[in-house]
Amino acid sequence: MLSAPLQDTSMFMEVEVATWRALLDANGEGARLSSKTFNHQELASSLVVGDISPEFYGALEMVQELGSDDGRAHIQQLASEQSISLPISASDLPAREFVARLLLHRAADQKINELLQVAQVSLRSAESPRKYREYVGKTT
Repeated sequence: MLSAPLQDTSMFMEVEVATWRALLDANGEGARLSSKTFNHQELASSLVVGDISPEFYGALEMVQELGSDDGRAHIQQLASEQSISLPISASDLPAREFVARLLLHRAADQKINELLQVAQVSLRSAESPRKYREYVGKTT
């Protein structure tokens, strides 16, 4: 079952069908839509109903969390700071497509994998430093 932010079907539409197919294959989900016509709607429907491998779920989270203009800029900034050459141009692709294609490169390049993990964690902490509210009890 997908969490609420991952059920946004527009996220699936912003990544090319061929890229989704490659991500499924790379994350052990290649058989998910083998008997159906592969399109964005079928992919989204199959993820809501069926079980998802942890690897592919993590990839979905990265596409959702880093797939914005801010996320793309954050990845580029971290890559620059760490002197990592990105295998694809960030300016030529929409943000979610860029992240999805970087995910395809992470298996072959450990630096890309680490870059994406650091970007995801640091962007999460930058967006919301606290996940809770503090309350002070009444004094007697």
